[in-house]
Amino acid sequence: MIPDCLLYLFFAALACSSCTCRPSSGDKDGNRTNTTIVGISCAVTDNNSRIGRKYSEAVIKAGGIPLLLPVTADTAALSGMLGSIDALILTGGEDLNPAIYGEEPHPALGTIDTLRDTYDLYLVRTAVLRGIPVLGICRGCQLINIAFGGTLYQDIPSQRPSETDHYQSFTNTIPIHAVHPVAGTWIAEIAGTDRYMVNSTHHQAAKDIAPGFRAAAWSPADSIVEAIECTDGRPVWGVQFHPEGLTAGGDTTALGIFRFIVAKGQQYRQSR
Repeated sequence: MIPDCLLYLFFAALACSSCTCRPSSGDKDGNRTNTTIVGISCAVTDNNSRIGRKYSEAVIKAGGIPLLLPVTADTAALSGMLGSIDALILTGGEDLNPAIYGEEPHPALGTIDTLRDTYDLYLVRTAVLRGIPVLGICRGCQLINIAFGGTLYQDIPSQRPSETDHYQSFTNTIPIHAVHPVAGTWIAEIAGTDRYMVNSTHHQAAKDIAPGFRAAAWSPADSIVEAIECTDGRPVWGVQFHPEGLTAGGDTTALGIFRFIVAKGQQYRQSR
């Protein structure tokens, strides 16, 4: 009988014979075409680092290679993770601690996670210092805003009430309300300047925009910020809605958002 350790080495050798040091997506003929590694931030659930598959599947559909970044307070480990990626996606999740932007908690503040806040803040600030392209989604967009000096509405229904439903009760693969991209912004290049229908699962949003950033899209009924972009040359963008859900539902415009960040990551990798 062949020992288990030798079988392991045999199959590991077979695997290595058909791989490269950096994985890549393939074209229709199975040829490797792209090696852009997109780091995806995680949440902590039941003491595990997790994230929904819609994020990683959207990156794959866009031609990138997703790499999940486990939640930790070890900044040396996080620094090493950032050294392995070409772009960063900050994902959705819990509310952010208002102490980060100097406010007291609102009565409607939801669950917060101090460990995740610390982890995400380190990721985004260090990535931006290194010039790594960053895309924030929902909480990730809010995180970008407060990481660089902005503030949030802690609870839209009580602080900015309107008829627009920003927290849909059904699947996020289906859009619920319109946003208006601002002409000349990154999101307008992808979605145009007409009404673009998006999903919505948030009760917080950017209030005061961070210095060096601007609103790139708005909710027309209540002027809630639906996308942001950096205006001083740093490669940082954010959307308040969930393009990974829309992509799963077949929205090619939402897929364009992931193609955008993959392309920016590829440019970063080539410039290193």
